[in-house]
Amino acid sequence: MSLVSPSSAELADLNEIDEVELVASIVRESFYHFVKEFWYAINREELIDNWHIKYLCDLAQGGSERVFQGLPRLADEIINVPPGSTKSTIFSVMLTPWCWSRMPHLRSINGSHTHELVLDLSRKSRDVIQSPLYRACFPYIKLRSDQNTKGYFVNNFGGTRFCATVGGKNPMGMHAHILSIDDPIDPKQAKSDAEIKTANEFIIETANQRRIDQQVSLLFLIMQRLAQNDPTGNRMKYAARDYNLTCLPAEITPDLCPPSLRSRYTDGLLDPVRLPRVVLDAKKRLGDYLYAGQYLQRPVPAGGGMNKIGRIQVIEQEPPLTFFDLVVRFWDKAATPDGGCRTAGVKMGRRKVGMTAEVPAGKGYARIPAEPIYDYYILHVATGQWGTDEREARIKQTAEMDGRKVKVGLEEEGGSSGKDSSSWTTQRLAGYDVVAERPTGDKTERHRPFSSQVNSGRVWMVKGEWNIRLLDELEFFPFSEFKDQADACSGAFKILTAPQIRAGGLGGFKKDEYSY
Repeated sequence: MSLVSPSSAELADLNEIDEVELVASIVRESFYHFVKEFWYAINREELIDNWHIKYLCDLAQGGSERVFQGLPRLADEIINVPPGSTKSTIFSVMLTPWCWSRMPHLRSINGSHTHELVLDLSRKSRDVIQSPLYRACFPYIKLRSDQNTKGYFVNNFGGTRFCATVGGKNPMGMHAHILSIDDPIDPKQAKSDAEIKTANEFIIETANQRRIDQQVSLLFLIMQRLAQNDPTGNRMKYAARDYNLTCLPAEITPDLCPPSLRSRYTDGLLDPVRLPRVVLDAKKRLGDYLYAGQYLQRPVPAGGGMNKIGRIQVIEQEPPLTFFDLVVRFWDKAATPDGGCRTAGVKMGRRKVGMTAEVPAGKGYARIPAEPIYDYYILHVATGQWGTDEREARIKQTAEMDGRKVKVGLEEEGGSSGKDSSSWTTQRLAGYDVVAERPTGDKTERHRPFSSQVNSGRVWMVKGEWNIRLLDELEFFPFSEFKDQADACSGAFKILTAPQIRAGGLGGFKKDEYSY
């Protein structure tokens, strides 16, 4: 190149060099501009920008800057946003390539609920690094040929990006400066207690132990809300001081966090272009739970979930037994002391309040066979995490307190051990009216008959210290952290509504409601 009179081609080269250096300088200092500039390395569609994209990028950059400087983190980050909000592109694709522009030796671990998904996100991240623009802006970053796979690649400075599947093989020997756990639960598995437990254990026992520096290394948990005790709910309940929560529902709700972001919403919407009301209305028609969890970031519909707990009426004192025609205490048993599962015994009574003899039909009424109308009363709930011996002692003690006129129901698990357990309990309750029920079908389906009475306003509850725990579980069911009280309600209600027999009538017995 002539320094006296450069040619037009040489001037073009200089302009191109200057432009690349300018781009490199801008994107190195701004993660948000990095995402916009490298969007086309992995997407053919145009970026539809919205204020929340810059907000999330700035959030990611703020925490990462402290990692670059070796400063203790202020808090790990939990981000709850709806599907299609560019969250995975920001945290699972773009973040590692951008961090390498500032800290080439940074090591990252990226996790998600399925192996295929986490590999796809890793492939996209590698595509950014191998794109012509990235190589032009950061020519000093090169992927090592001896370790360059979709699931694990290393650069020439020792920086790494490693894939981990929630519930999969523990990433032994791998540690990270930054960990991004993106959608730890498959939405299709949100009802599964086992899947939720696996995701929580992965965050607590695996991801948290994979930090290079326990004070500095930063964890991003990015997800939609799917259950009461999903990783967001679990961490905010048990370790809220360790996390900063950002919750961006698709439309304004009281769960928006921080509340100051309310002014950023347009007509009450997070993203009126990608998630306008017509789209949200269509999502609502797919199901209340899907919309409440994935789009509103609260795993229970606004009007209440399966149980509209606001329709449960409260009375101050438990009525005498003579007030009811049948009372039962049903036990949902567990046998692990101080474990996750609890034993629950729900005492429930039934009272006849009327008869039905006609129903509206056209402009008049049609006569039908008379049927009794009942109200149902939740009288008491006993719960605990007890070992087998203590549990059996509690069941017997509670039966003695309830009295012999209260029927005792037991959930009998499948297999010989379940039968043996209920048989043992029945023997210990000699002199009491005991019935063992073997559950069939899904918990949700078994709960529907009781739920229908709750929602029709036919369920009452005696005021007591146990009320809040029960209502909390019923409200979130079937996505509640615990299901033992709800299951016990289902069992008690089934016994109360099953045909009862007593001496007399045809063959010595006849179907009738039980009475004291």
